[in-house]
Amino acid sequence: MLHQAVAKRETDADAVIACALRHAFAPFDLECRRKTYNLIIRNANVSAMFRDAGFRPFIEQVHMVRRF
Repeated sequence: MLHQAVAKRETDADAVIACALRHAFAPFDLECRRKTYNLIIRNANVSAMFRDAGFRPFIEQVHMVRRF
């Protein structure tokens, strides 16, 4: 289970996330439940990496702010 996937903007974030994904959830041919929570889906590259690895959305959260 992965709770967050974020990399600093100064780094090669896509490569960092891809490496973490491979190490955290490998081997991908092993059948088991792999879950992630609080993944920021507005990053299209990271979302694509998780989709390509077989992850599918189950539930989404919405962050709302009320301004006065």
